[in-house]
Amino acid sequence: MFTFARETPPVIDAKPVDAKKAENAGHWTSVAGYGEVFTTTELFDVTAARDHFDGTVDTGECRFCLYDARNRERHAKNAGTLF
Repeated sequence: MFTFARETPPVIDAKPVDAKKAENAGHWTSVAGYGEVFTTTELFDVTAARDHFDGTVDTGECRFCLYDARNRERHAKNAGTLF
């Protein structure tokens, strides 16, 4: 006697979830000739980053130092140097 295989319902292929970086997610951003700051896309500003590295803004007022403590060790690292 011949029997048919039991019919199974069709399986819908699950689409993988794309891991997208949120705009406000922190990431390291390189500033040419200065170094890297941990920041967000919205927070980043080249002039503010240069001020951060040059130390022309106080640590308590620096947007990068206030955003993430890892930036504090790099604050004013270029102070007193010309290049």
